[in-house]
Order: sequence, then C-alpha cells, then structure tokens
Amino acid sequence: GAAHTTFQTAADENLLASYRPTWSDRVAASSHDPQDRWYGIYETPEVIVYNSEAVRPEDAPRDWDDVLNPKWHEKVLIRNPNPSDSMRAIFGAMIWRFHKDTGSPEKGYDWLRRLDANVHEYTADGTLLMQKLARREGLISLWNLPDVWIYKEQRRFPLAYVIPASGTPVISDGIAIVRGAPNEAEAQRFYEFATTPENLFHAARTYYRIPVRTDIDRSQLPGWMNEPFNRMSVDWELLRKQGNEWLRYWDTEIRGRSR
Repeated sequence: GAAHTTFQTAADENLLASYRPTWSDRVAASSHDPQDRWYGIYETPEVIVYNSEAVRPEDAPRDWDDVLNPKWHEKVLIRNPNPSDSMRAIFGAMIWRFHKDTGSPEKGYDWLRRLDANVHEYTADGTLLMQKLARREGLISLWNLPDVWIYKEQRRFPLAYVIPASGTPVISDGIAIVRGAPNEAEAQRFYEFATTPENLFHAARTYYRIPVRTDIDRSQLPGWMNEPFNRMSVDWELLRKQGNEWLRYWDTEIRGRSR
C-alpha cells in the first residue's frame, strides 16, 4: 500500500493495469484513477500526536501553527519526510496553505524553517518516531492517525492526538494490479477479497484503517471513525508534481539550519 499520489505516479509511468472492481461506484471520484489503474481503500488523516504522560490535553497544540510555538523548542520529533508518504503529505500541505494564495512555495518554506527551529530530531522511520516519543526524547510530533492508534492500543504507548482545527490533509491509501503481472486473474480475485466489507471491518478494528467505501455499515466501525473532522483542501496534483523539488529544497536549505 501507499498514498494515492504514489499510485498516480506509477499509473502515469504505465506500471499499473486497469481494473474496475465490483464496488467501483461506491467510492468518491477523488479516491480512484479515472482509468481504473488504482482505487483507494482506506483514508488516512494526519494528526498532531503527543506524549500523554508529559503533555496535558489542554496544553497540546490544537492546530498546525501551534507546533511552531517557541515553548516546543527541542521538543518536536519529525520522521524523515523523504521516504514517507505521510510526511510528504504534511510538508506538502503546509506549503500548499500559502502557495494557493501566492503561487510560490516561499512562505511554506518559512513555515518549515520555523518548524525546524523546534525539532529535536528527524527520525529514520515511524517506529523510531513513536518509540522516542514514548521515551520523552521529544514531546510532540506530526504523524498519521492509524499508526498512532496502533502504538496507543496495541503497544500501550502513552500517546494522544489532536486533529488540527483548521483541517488536515487526508491520504487515500490504494490498491492496484501491476501491469503485465503473470497471474492477473488471481490478482483480481485477491483485489476483490481484500476489499470485501468483512475484510474492511477487520482492518478497521485490528489495524485502525478507515475504509473509503461509502456503502458499508459504519455502525460496525470503531466509534472514533465516525467523528467529524475538518479536511484540508489540497491540490494533490501540484503536490505530486512539485513535491520532490520542495523536499529537495527543504533537505538542502532548511533541515537542521534553523536551530
């Protein structure tokens, strides 16, 4: 699995086969490729996560800009964004907030500089991020909601989260069939098997994955999945096309230079 932006890039590179699943009319148009080369099966909101033993709920950041408060200096942990679809979405959305009005990434870069000033460490992966947060090597972070639930419930890490008040980018995690696959018929059967309502409910209850399909009985999902939240409107196509350049600039001109 990966974010819809990654799947769309693979589709544009002619790496994915067209396949229209039996439930194709039960997902929003924004959650699948117009040529049926990938479909979203889960949606993944991004959140502010914090150590619940070290930070009181009333003191936790409520929105993206709150993470820039100097009181969090050296208390922010961030997963290296380069190999992470979640962090690419977060960094890209922070740039897009300003780009949509200015047509330039510069104010978004300024936001990332202010974030960098508060960062204690950029971790190599999400597992280290959660472990270091639990050990209080940092107190707050930005990460995806399903992972937070996994570490909170299954690993019993002292974690809590806030969905940013102004809105959060929501990734569609997808499924696709590789073009030219030697067992395409079997791949199609697995595609259908993995996306039955029963298996989507299992993924929701066991792995905290929020299903995209609109036809399932949402009363069978964990209660928190039905709580409303603000979705950030994002130009995903722009993020997909410009994201590598934005991250290259962050990596060479911002990372570790603001502290």
